[in-house]
Amino acid sequence: MPQDQSKKEQFFKDLQQQFCEEISASEEAKEYFSKYSPSSIDSFIKSYASKKVHLAQCYEYYERLYSEKETANLDYQKKAENMLIAILQKKLFNIQLQWRAGKIDIDEINISYDFRFWEDHVASCPFIPAITENEVELIKEYSKTSSSTS
Repeated sequence: MPQDQSKKEQFFKDLQQQFCEEISASEEAKEYFSKYSPSSIDSFIKSYASKKVHLAQCYEYYERLYSEKETANLDYQKKAENMLIAILQKKLFNIQLQWRAGKIDIDEINISYDFRFWEDHVASCPFIPAITENEVELIKEYSKTSSSTS
């Protein structure tokens, strides 16, 4: 899109003309318009093309709105993922305590340092049980209380 104002105006004028020509040449449009008075077709085409050009002119505004919404949605998703990772880290910690106490054996763990790998890859850890609904509710309650006290 041109940055110069006069070139931009010409660009949108040409674009409107292009839209009008596309609609006028369209077989689907001709079939659609056959039900209407021929005197109203030209004004409809110009109005429709004008609306399409207006949307093109507002592209940056709509793109920014979409981008802001996407960013907010991704932020919520990231926060939720972090909460799930926190649950998994706690579960891994509890398993590590049991292993160190000699209460359980884990095929993937030979020495205590092996837990370090799973701390970094906790979401892929094969010996952590699935997150339960109760654990999700607990982290939700915790996040409510911790955010209201900070």
